[in-house]
Amino acid sequence: MGLNGTNGQNFQINGIGDLTNFTVYSIIANFSSLGVNFYYFLVLVDERTNFSNPVGLPGNVTGHLIGYNGATWFDFGQFSGIAGPQGEQGLYAQFHFFRL
Repeated sequence: MGLNGTNGQNFQINGIGDLTNFTVYSIIANFSSLGVNFYYFLVLVDERTNFSNPVGLPGNVTGHLIGYNGATWFDFGQFSGIAGPQGEQGLYAQFHFFRL
């Protein structure tokens, strides 16, 4: 087994929302002014009218993390975080049934 490498850079999701034709256009048009080398977008619902445009994002990418580097689109696949802690136990409800 080899030596452990250094940790990679963290990434930050730049946008979250529905992916529409306008969203794709906006990311491309505004990329140079965003001040990032890579734009990460978490797709809630893919609402594009043509799932083959842009190239690099074929098919429905609902729930996927996608990225754009100023020239090429990338689909990183289904995105989910780590499981969070269990929530607090709810209040105990007491039910009374009455006979009529």
